[in-house]
Amino acid sequence: MGYGPWAIGRTLLLLTAAATAQAAELGATDVTVRIYHAGVVTEADETGALQTAAGILAAADVVPHWTHCHKGAAPDDACARPLAPGELTLRLVRARQVATQMPAMTLGEALLPAQRGAPTLATVHVDRVDWLAERSGTDAKLLLGRAMAHELTHLLTAIGAHAAEGLMRPVWSLAELSREHREDWMLDGVNVAAIRARANVTMTLVRR
Repeated sequence: MGYGPWAIGRTLLLLTAAATAQAAELGATDVTVRIYHAGVVTEADETGALQTAAGILAAADVVPHWTHCHKGAAPDDACARPLAPGELTLRLVRARQVATQMPAMTLGEALLPAQRGAPTLATVHVDRVDWLAERSGTDAKLLLGRAMAHELTHLLTAIGAHAAEGLMRPVWSLAELSREHREDWMLDGVNVAAIRARANVTMTLVRR
């Protein structure tokens, strides 16, 4: 994932809370996502980002259930158990200093097994997201949620390739972020179909 040169991952649709609720009612796919971080985001920023990510994933009828396993979260026994089939992990990390002189900077990564194993781990660099949000005049919570959804889409599709347009394009430029065009942040039909196919055919995800 990258910024113009900033690299990221593929295409997302920003939906309202009503659209998210509708997805939950229409045979949606429930996905549990464990969130890990060492207090690198505030509770308010995390909540806003997760709402954005959930709204985006609703385009593919995915309803994420967030399990908070990070510093300061209420104890949850689920965090100590091995990952269940279809369960995902999202790490939020922050470096002390952002290396801004690089021609391209990755906002996040999704770890995709070389073999046929199911992918489970994605990482988002909060310091880089904050830097890009400040440079582009974008709301940091919104951008963080888009980066989360982008990386989770890689896990949900088990595909590392990027799209030519939309959220799953490999580069997010300052100009694109500043103009805030809806189509720049939509999950495209290819990714929506890939998520649904993986849920229905491989049964990697648990269907309601």
